[in-house]
Amino acid sequence: MQIEGKILPTNVVSQYVKDKIKHIEKEEKRQIKTKEKSRIKDDVIQELLPKAFSKLTKVYAYVDTHQEIIIINSIYSAKIDLFLTLLKRTFKSVSVDLLELNNPTKTLNHWLTYDSYPKSIELAEFCLLEDPNKRSRLVRCTNQPLTTTGIQAFLSDGYEVKQIGLIWNEYFNFVISNHFCFTSVKIEQLLDQTMESSENESTVQRWHTDFILFASTVTKMMNELLEIFTKVKPNSKSTADQHRT
Repeated sequence: MQIEGKILPTNVVSQYVKDKIKHIEKEEKRQIKTKEKSRIKDDVIQELLPKAFSKLTKVYAYVDTHQEIIIINSIYSAKIDLFLTLLKRTFKSVSVDLLELNNPTKTLNHWLTYDSYPKSIELAEFCLLEDPNKRSRLVRCTNQPLTTTGIQAFLSDGYEVKQIGLIWNEYFNFVISNHFCFTSVKIEQLLDQTMESSENESTVQRWHTDFILFASTVTKMMNELLEIFTKVKPNSKSTADQHRT
């Protein structure tokens, strides 16, 4: 899906508004009140929009028709809602529900506190901890084992996992949040080697081959993670997930 947005710098709008207010006050010899200033600002924005630069943004999605899962390449609610709205308008028979999460924070805390997680999962050297009593109080840990006493001390003090780096089956390296969003998704060397194609394949053939392998691997990973982090089991109903690469 491609979204076209208009770029209107705040300082440009502010300057136009100031100039217009100054002109009105001078011509009509009166002071502009707050409510009228707001209306003038709206008028200025509408006047400048046709002259504004366009910014095109693409939102990609992977639709697994067998597992009935949609993976949207965004963590922004507005873009996700717009994508799903357009999808349902285009395919009127499609019913989409967001995933019902099964307390990911509790699961991620358990993994990090007890160094206990599924065999397919490895902890990468990154985590972001958050004080639930003061959300702005964060602890970022990078390039170090996550089982150190320093990190464990923060967990003992009540800090919770907000984000953590994981490696799945030596195929994908990613950061998962306590909202079940994925960022910094990278293909590990093992999968990259598996995706190497024959020299006889054309560019299009290679793309199809790589995508089929990639999609099947993503499906296996998502099935496992959905079992852990959500109340809706794979293929039980149409669900939508979101992640960012």
